[in-house]
Amino acid sequence: MREEGGRVAPIATAEVVGAINQGSRLEPLADAYPSIAAAGLPVLLLVAEASETDAVERFRAALPDAQVEAVPDGIHDLVSFAPERVASTVGSFVAQHR
Repeated sequence: MREEGGRVAPIATAEVVGAINQGSRLEPLADAYPSIAAAGLPVLLLVAEASETDAVERFRAALPDAQVEAVPDGIHDLVSFAPERVASTVGSFVAQHR
């Protein structure tokens, strides 16, 4: 994403977005999750409120200590939808885990 005319605009092409989506379907559980969980690294996942799906539940199962925050009325592209909320939530998370 980038700022363009005071708004957040995507920089990824349709092909890149398609490749990301395809990769997510082929590998729904990241190979790194067990290592992250074992290391005790702090993890934050921001989701749209309606995103409580099987994918989020798999994420919670793989990283049970992760903090999952839902953005009310959010959409998949939370950075564009609620940039201030995302920045505030991430900033608080980072400050909490210094």
